[in-house]
Amino acid sequence: MKKLLMSLATTVSLVAVTTGFGQVILNETFDYADDAALQAAWTTPASLTLDASAGNPSPAAAHSGANAIHQPMNLSFNITPTAANPLLLRADIYSSGTAQQANTVGLRTGANPLFEMGMYRFFDNVQTGPTTTAPLSPTEDGIGIRLLNLGVGGFAGQSWIKFDDNYTGWARWEALFTDVTTTVRVDLDIDGVWDYEFSSTRGTPIGAFTDIRFGAPSAVGTSATGFLVDNIYLAVIPEPSSLALSLLGGFGLLAMFRRRR
Repeated sequence: MKKLLMSLATTVSLVAVTTGFGQVILNETFDYADDAALQAAWTTPASLTLDASAGNPSPAAAHSGANAIHQPMNLSFNITPTAANPLLLRADIYSSGTAQQANTVGLRTGANPLFEMGMYRFFDNVQTGPTTTAPLSPTEDGIGIRLLNLGVGGFAGQSWIKFDDNYTGWARWEALFTDVTTTVRVDLDIDGVWDYEFSSTRGTPIGAFTDIRFGAPSAVGTSATGFLVDNIYLAVIPEPSSLALSLLGGFGLLAMFRRRR
């Protein structure tokens, strides 16, 4: 199941390398010998373990407990995405279907900019159409993204975008960043069909990303069980690149959200 770009780069763990297709910042497949090796590579070790029975392929990383945040121990980068050199983030995320989860993979520089994708315990707004939003109860949970200082397709003040309710199983998440655009798509069940697509545009440049992390975002007061992650991939994809062109062409540069019928 490890597909879509994995052949483009030599497998590395927590090391930035340069290939003919761009700079690979992280290609994390969680192929560690044991929990100790995994915990030496990622922070917050007490709640982080390997699951040898799950993954694409196995093993995968598992975490438990509220506010469990994991960041690479020995990875330092400062990347400003541009139209000529977009930044690609991809991850395979498993959900047990348990309600009130907060399990995400994301990029940030403090809180400006900030991006997260995965499961959330609530959404402050949901996109109900190309140009409309509606408030939600704090108990409304599901899958989607969080954007801060990245632009949200013209929806002023909105930071959460809900795609759908909770699901059970693996999903592949991809996000592509340029200087002013953020485009996201999700393949539920990792069957090669992109079920959700979203794009937003910011009026001014996004700026640099300096941190990558996964886990349960802060202030989680309920269950964060059933979370697995595999194949976290971060790379700069210089144009012209068939991947970047297909992503940008597929998403479009206008804000949109589409569910497969």
